[in-house]
Order: sequence, then C-alpha cells, then structure tokens
Amino acid sequence: MIDYSDEYKYWDQTEPVTVTTLINVAGVRTPSTTSVSVAKRSSREQKEQNFNGISLEGNETFWLIPYDLMGSTVVRQDDVIKDANLTEYKVLAAKLVTKGVSRIHYRCATVEVRS
Repeated sequence: MIDYSDEYKYWDQTEPVTVTTLINVAGVRTPSTTSVSVAKRSSREQKEQNFNGISLEGNETFWLIPYDLMGSTVVRQDDVIKDANLTEYKVLAAKLVTKGVSRIHYRCATVEVRS
C-alpha cells in the first residue's frame, strides 16, 4: 500500500496557521489551540455549489489542514483557523480527505470573521 499521508510536504504556497477547537474537558467545552506549520489556502472548485451539506455562496475560503499535523485533534464546524496575519476564519464545514487507506488532510470551508 502506498502511504499518501505526507502529501502536504509537497504543497506549494503554504503558510502556518493555528486551529482553535472546542474540546470537552470534564463536561466543559474548552478551547484548545493547535499550531500547524503547513496549511494551504484554496478556493472552491469551479462547479462546486455545495460542500459537506452546506450551500456555498462564493465568499468562502477553503483551507487544507494536514491530518498528520493535527495530532489527535479533529477539525469540526465552528472551529477557528487563524493565519499569520491574525485573520480569523470560522469553519462552516470540514471533511477528512482520504486516498486509499491514507488520511491526507481536512478540507475546510470557512468564512472570514469580521469584527
């Protein structure tokens, strides 16, 4: 079997991000932040109208977050991705992308959080 889990090492135009998730600690939802050294910003696919159960409006930013760099943390709806410019993006939906038996990355549809 070919292992594709390190595919992110060959991506172009990557950037570091942090992913803040809400985890359950003793019944309390607590923020947990994971630093990710390699992430890739992308746009929706040309004919894509829906993603993982949500209708796309065209203002979404997609992020690819390598599965291997997230440790035991799962990226979910309502998590927050923060780029190097400290711009925050709220996750609308996330999907784990696999190839064969390899878990490659999370593909996340996000919108910029405006203050």
